[in-house]
Amino acid sequence: MTQEFVADAPGVSHQAVSKRESRASDPSTTNLTALADLFE
Repeated sequence: MTQEFVADAPGVSHQAVSKRESRASDPSTTNLTALADLFE
């Protein structure tokens, strides 16, 4: 699974996903919900 694939679900950039992985930023509640749906 790539950052681009994960980014497409909530509609954010793969750079934003990278920042989350490195704990440089936190996702919004809306994006958290979309990610939860993606990973079931």
